[in-house]
Amino acid sequence: MHCSSTTLDASRRQAPGACRLAICDGCQLRRARVCYDHLAGGLAVRVFDSLSKRRLIAGPGEELALTRAGEAFFASLMIAPEAWNSGRRRPCRACLDWSERRSHVAGGVGAALLQRIFALNWARQDRASRIVRFTPAGVRAFERTFPV
Repeated sequence: MHCSSTTLDASRRQAPGACRLAICDGCQLRRARVCYDHLAGGLAVRVFDSLSKRRLIAGPGEELALTRAGEAFFASLMIAPEAWNSGRRRPCRACLDWSERRSHVAGGVGAALLQRIFALNWARQDRASRIVRFTPAGVRAFERTFPV
């Protein structure tokens, strides 16, 4: 489902008492959600695009690696190499986002980044779903950190 003003207008015409949260939650799920242990959705694709454009990640296909500049960038976010390079999984890889049909960052880097987003209080995960809700201040910080 694509959220648009028409879709939202249609939701307002539902029978009294009908649940309108599904449309709003559907939009939120597409915007930002947890995919296993990393961020997915439109904002996660923005991370991938920003890191790629600034040459902070590189690699063929799904196999990615942080460049030296990428390692310095993650260090500036207070994400230590041990957080994303634990050895129990691939440090950095591309994951196809089902809502955007483009890649977002997975692996140790993706997991460490999501945990840092939570630690910075930019966002929180809904208790009853995979939706990640960003605060207004978190959106501003996120957009500054991951320009496109």
